[in-house]
This record gives sequence, structure tokens and C-alpha cells, in this order.
Amino acid sequence: MWEFGGVDEDERPTITLGVKGILYVELEAKGPTRDVHSATAAIVDNPAWRLVKALDTLKDEKDRILIPQWYRGIKPFTKEELKYLKDEPLHEKAMKDELGIKSFIGGMKGLEAKKALAGKPTCTICGLVSGWTGPRSKTVLPAKALAKVDFRLVVGQKPKILLKELKRHLKAKGYGDLVVREYGMEEAARTPPGHPFVKAAVKAAEQEYPTQPVVSISSAGTGPMYLFTRNLKAPCICIGVGYPYSRGHSPNENMRIQDFVKGTKWLVRTIDNFVKTK
Repeated sequence: MWEFGGVDEDERPTITLGVKGILYVELEAKGPTRDVHSATAAIVDNPAWRLVKALDTLKDEKDRILIPQWYRGIKPFTKEELKYLKDEPLHEKAMKDELGIKSFIGGMKGLEAKKALAGKPTCTICGLVSGWTGPRSKTVLPAKALAKVDFRLVVGQKPKILLKELKRHLKAKGYGDLVVREYGMEEAARTPPGHPFVKAAVKAAEQEYPTQPVVSISSAGTGPMYLFTRNLKAPCICIGVGYPYSRGHSPNENMRIQDFVKGTKWLVRTIDNFVKTK
């Protein structure tokens, strides 16, 4: 059991059966040995432009990753998983309102959006730094440019192999001079919905909460669940003490005391129920 998640927008306890994997890298393009006057841009190559162009080779306008072999080995959803995905709630309007956006990528909605969150590989520029970013103006041509990029992976993808594919892709596109630093990698994992451990958690939620639990096929986030499902061949599920507006990874991250108490009891009841199935 991994303490993660909790209740959704309708106060329903959510049991998450999987997580996406990740490959996190830093890309660096190097130019002159120091920042120089931007007047030299007429004859000196700008590493910021070089990095931007390299990044543009990673995805197309339809949000599909362009690195060869990236989608090889991906395991599709089973019929049982698709059934749970269809039933899983997604509060699209509330999510868009909270984030201040009008639509999701490509206008997706409904089951398409749910399938993307649970099973779509992603490529995200997490940060870009180069040159002068302070107040007012400073006419420089930067010495280097850095980009933090994370790739969310799904079941069947191997981050070690994909790191090699990324480097091979950059070289093939003429950007073999970029420095690639790896800052983290984990595989995706998923537990079958029909496993007795899942049923024990569902029963525990029904015992502790007044509302029916939601079974979520996979989180869009990442964690080391694969160490249990792959290495130990053991089921792993996520249940917890959070709520949708806990502002995870943001300023003022928080939890409600009542959720902490009920979520803890939920964890204990799950253990008790599972032991009794043996």
C-alpha cells in the first residue's frame, strides 16, 4: 500500500491501481565561453536558439512524441481496465476552472481525456533558462541554454532504453553536441482491478466512508510502484489521506485533519480485510 490520493471532488475515496513512469533529463546547449554582447549575433551562434530548435524536434503539433521507437512495447488497456476508465469520474469543468484554461490539448474530453491521463506518454518542458532574465533589458548573447524535460511513461516502456533513443534522436537531427544529463527514471506500474488486494481496499472504503469508492486505473503522476509489482511480483495500490485541493507540489500544500484520520483508518481496514482473505 502506498499512501497517495484520498477523496475526490465529491468526497468519494479513490483507489488508484497504477502510476506512470518517468524519464527526467536536462539538456544543455553551449555557445561562447561567456555571455557576450548581442551585437555579435551576426556571426556568433546562439545556444538558446539551438536548444529551442532541438526541443522542437521532440514533439509534433498533435502532441505526439517524434523520437523513434518511443511507443514500442506499450501495453494497451485491458477490457476490464477500459470498463473502469469509462466509469471513472473526471470533473473537467472544475479542473479547467481551477487551472484557468478553456480546453484540454486538442479539445479532448470524456473517455479520451481519461485514457490520456492514465495511459498517454508525455514530453514536458519543465523549465527553460538562458541569458538575461532579470528586470528591464540587457543585450546579451548567452553562453549556454538549459532545459529541464520530463517524459511520463506508461506500462511497457523502459526508461533506460528510451534515454538511449533520445540521445540517438538528437544526434540524428544534428544536435549530438547537446549535453544530456539524466536526473531520474522509473518504470510505470499497474495492478489488475480484479486482484483480491483491490477488493480488500474497496471493502475497507465502503466500511469507512458514506459514499461508494472510485477505482482509478492509473495516476497521471509517478512513483516507485514498479519496485513492488516488477521486482516482488506483488500487487500495489494507492490509497491515502489527501483531497483534490491539497495543492500538491505547490505553495501552501495542505491536507484536512478529518481526511488524515479517515484515510489512516482506511489503510488499517484494508490490511485487516486482506489478511482475512488468506
